Amino acid sequence: MNTTLNIRALSHATSATMVSITALTISAEEYAGLKNALTSVGSHHWIGKGIVAVAVFVVVTAVLQFVLKKEVSEQKSLYGTLVTAIVCMLILPIFFIFEYFK
Repeated sequence: MNTTLNIRALSHATSATMVSITALTISAEEYAGLKNALTSVGSHHWIGKGIVAVAVFVVVTAVLQFVLKKEVSEQKSLYGTLVTAIVCMLILPIFFIFEYFK
């Protein structure tokens, strides 16, 4: 198995997972039905989000192992993951600040 492919696939899967957690968090705050559905997956909506996050990570990693092209370097993949983390880290507090003043 090619190590470069693994690191790149894992990096992209990490980004996809961060985006899905951010989207789930915002959506669950806006739609009570989603929060209830996440609660039914686990005993609490945080646990439900965690289960969904693990599933997203595993599935995206498995798919990308086979379909990811070698045009993108490991460094660019990791940089993309860093940028995704920063953007997601900023989106959540901004959302909750807007919700507070709503």
